[in-house]
Amino acid sequence: MRPFWALALTLCLLSPLGALSVRIDASGAPQAERAVALAVRHAAKGLEGENLLVTLSSFSQDDSVTSLEVTLLAGGNSIVERPLVATSGWEGRLRKLLESQLSYDLLLLYPPASDAVVLEELYLARPAEGFSFKPGLVCQSRSAEGRTGLLVARDVYGEVVRLDALSDHGIRLGQELVPASGQGVEGWFSIFPLGGELSWSLSWPYPFQLSLAVAGFDRHLLFEAGLEKLWPLSSVSHTWFLRNSSIGAAVRMGIASPFALGASASVTWRTMVTTSVSFAVSGRLLYYGNQEEKRAWQDGYQLLCGVGYHW
Repeated sequence: MRPFWALALTLCLLSPLGALSVRIDASGAPQAERAVALAVRHAAKGLEGENLLVTLSSFSQDDSVTSLEVTLLAGGNSIVERPLVATSGWEGRLRKLLESQLSYDLLLLYPPASDAVVLEELYLARPAEGFSFKPGLVCQSRSAEGRTGLLVARDVYGEVVRLDALSDHGIRLGQELVPASGQGVEGWFSIFPLGGELSWSLSWPYPFQLSLAVAGFDRHLLFEAGLEKLWPLSSVSHTWFLRNSSIGAAVRMGIASPFALGASASVTWRTMVTTSVSFAVSGRLLYYGNQEEKRAWQDGYQLLCGVGYHW
């Protein structure tokens, strides 16, 4: 395997990373050369600018801890990383830690274009001329490789905008933000009672979103309209699961055929399995009846699961 890794590492160090040319001086810590090269390659993907020089030094390792110093120099500016990881499986741990640090810190050496609206910290952005933020505005985040997530503006201040993530599949500091439509379409399967539903949502009026649905179950066709309030969970934790999850509470009124009038209240959990596609589970309380006949068509609970597309 050694010849294979030597060849792979040589190609990694000599080939351009996106538009960057990277050179690594590992004479001060040759043991960490491969892990650092892989981390730098991933973190620098899609960046453009001056050539990057990476120097490794001060390598230290005992039975418990492994550490080193990584200096990155570009265009006369430099940053220093001092990753420290457990010695057990240290190469993989070092690569992941350094990759995470550089995904933010490399933007100090390669700042994005000043006229773009970009993320300056995780879920923070600075307003720019020609881009009007308002609470409830849904945005797409984009890297050089494509869309990485959906975010919604939560707090808009004079100097900064705080956002929540609806989906986060690679959001990083420095990525460009562009307005999204704030719409979603979801198909639902009603587990009990058996049936199906198709719904459409629009992120308006803030802090709610408009929800329209047509459903069929128990030999009735049901039309509903109402409002849903979403609570993105990205502010609770930066774990992948919560960065892509939200809780929704909705109230809708509707009319059914054969004739019945009523309303429903639901609680929904959603997770974004891609930047645009969601999986959801919903519990709903319904009451629909015919006042003239003095009888209820639905008076109980409904359990649904669904798949949606959001843009």
